[in-house]
Amino acid sequence: MLKEDSIGELVEKSTRTLINKGRMNSQKLAEKLQRFNEMGSAGKNEDLGRNPKSLEALE
Repeated sequence: MLKEDSIGELVEKSTRTLINKGRMNSQKLAEKLQRFNEMGSAGKNEDLGRNPKSLEALE
C-alpha cells in the first residue's frame, strides 16, 4: 500500500513503483482520482458502477 500527503505525490509514487513503471500514465491516473473524488464528494456514482454509498472522496 502506498501513502502520500497529496494525490499528486501519490500518482508520482505509484507510476514509479517497479510493478507499474512504464505501465501507468500519471496524467490519466490523476484525472481518474480527481473524478472519483468529485463523485465521492457529491455522493453520486455516474460512471463507476458502484453503490454511491460506497464512494468516499480520498483525502
